[in-house]
Amino acid sequence: MRRLHGFLEVDESFTPDVSRIHNRGARVRSVRLSRLMGPDFSLGRRARMWMPRPMRRAVGSRLREANRIPVPPLDPEIRNELTRPQHDDILRLQDLVGRDLTHWLAK
Repeated sequence: MRRLHGFLEVDESFTPDVSRIHNRGARVRSVRLSRLMGPDFSLGRRARMWMPRPMRRAVGSRLREANRIPVPPLDPEIRNELTRPQHDDILRLQDLVGRDLTHWLAK
């Protein structure tokens, strides 16, 4: 991370909090539940009337997590098909940034 911060000209002593996973890929189990929890539906507005904010956030977080289905890993053949046209660009980028990016090309 320090090398990356140096490359981006960010203070190298900065230590980001990476304890939480953000934007983890998933599909919804129930579209209906997802819509009920969305900003356009009145469930959230009704919950504001009788549920304190910390409780609303905790319940909402648990409902969203329970409504997730993890995305299956990408099939290696499809990954290879998608990576093959970028092969030369990845090698040029590797030279440009001075880092080993061959794991991007691994099958």
